[in-house]
Amino acid sequence: MSMATTANATVSPPSSAMNKGIEGTLVSSSYAWFVFFMLYVLYLFDFIDRQVISALFPYLKKEWNLSDAQLGMLVSIVNISISVVTFPVALFADRWSRKKSLAIMGIVWSLATVSCAFARSFGQLFTARMFIGAGEGGYAAPAGTLCTAFFPEKRRATVLGILNSGAFIGGIIGVMLGGWIAVRYGWRHAFGIVGVPGFLIAIGFFFIRDYKTVPLEVTEKESSTKKKMNAKEIAREFIAKPSLLLTYAGTAAALIFASTVITWTPTFFNRVYGLPMDKAGVKAAAVMIGASIGMMLGGYIVDKWKARWSKAALIGPALFCFFTAVVSAYAFGVQRGPLQFPLILLGSLTVGAVLGPAQAITQSVIHPGLRGLASGGLVIVQNILGVAVGPLLTGLLSDKYEIQTAMAIVAFVPLIAAILFAIGGAFYERDLANTERVVLTME
Repeated sequence: MSMATTANATVSPPSSAMNKGIEGTLVSSSYAWFVFFMLYVLYLFDFIDRQVISALFPYLKKEWNLSDAQLGMLVSIVNISISVVTFPVALFADRWSRKKSLAIMGIVWSLATVSCAFARSFGQLFTARMFIGAGEGGYAAPAGTLCTAFFPEKRRATVLGILNSGAFIGGIIGVMLGGWIAVRYGWRHAFGIVGVPGFLIAIGFFFIRDYKTVPLEVTEKESSTKKKMNAKEIAREFIAKPSLLLTYAGTAAALIFASTVITWTPTFFNRVYGLPMDKAGVKAAAVMIGASIGMMLGGYIVDKWKARWSKAALIGPALFCFFTAVVSAYAFGVQRGPLQFPLILLGSLTVGAVLGPAQAITQSVIHPGLRGLASGGLVIVQNILGVAVGPLLTGLLSDKYEIQTAMAIVAFVPLIAAILFAIGGAFYERDLANTERVVLTME
């Protein structure tokens, strides 16, 4: 492996002492996977708590006579809150504690979920949902930095890809479990039951191990001494790293199409094939499962390829997006009949594959003391410029044309993502080499 690929840790001879300081050896492999398991389960409940409301729409509409716009607001407020809170919480986690941030924010969103069960009006439920988003905005940044510190760089995209798959799996569980509980016990019980496990898991994060907060210092080239970073140097860490900025933009473009497929697939099969919404929903769930499998496989493939060619860190996502565009544009634009759904599934596999490698980039080419901010920046960009844009753009196109034409048009957007990732690959090795090396130690 080239020297550039060790840019975030000072390489020193292995020793038997604990807390060696080399990323991936700070804790034992078994403990790293134990913490990862906790992070994954908490992420599942992040999305279970977020998506459970989708299965409860008919009950809420009937009880309070809500409009569809009001129901949509109960979903949108979570994403808005996440976008507002992510950046300050990421800064807080970077400078204070990853594990305590996860614990506190997990407790906040879990209690907010439980409080939904006691709402007596739309306004009260809306406020509780706002706090769910505020809490969930504190997950991605500290979770990503812990994975980066506890696992070796050669497995980074794999681990982060598996972690990200929890979003889609949790979303599926939330919708299915919410509907099941609501039918048997009522919609209020759905909120209460799914909120409690996340609360208990969040408390557990107070007791895990964490690494010491990394000082915001850089090495002066002339004297090789450390100096404190000023605001301009912190900003330059982001602005002067084209591979990071292009990763942000490429991920957002990829998620425009990913969110379109996830959101509009049930409607597509209902309108084009006349399937009832329950059967169309099953097909949508299959697409989400395909995307989550793609997240796991994509990170693994990129890690293996990157071991032989470092630029594969971004060229891999570029190829995934190119394949997605070709397959999906054909599936929606040309293909009809029994092959269409398998092709849609195939496209969902590769569009989901970019998320693990993308998050790995945010951890590799940035100062270790700013990794939470870098991860938080990705969350904000992908939510505002990706996830929020896709369903709206498709809806506008569908109103003008029809649903299949709209999805065929949006299927070409991953080509933009492929170009952005490919250009980012040209800068990756340079950005990696210019990233500060820091020895991490455990608390």
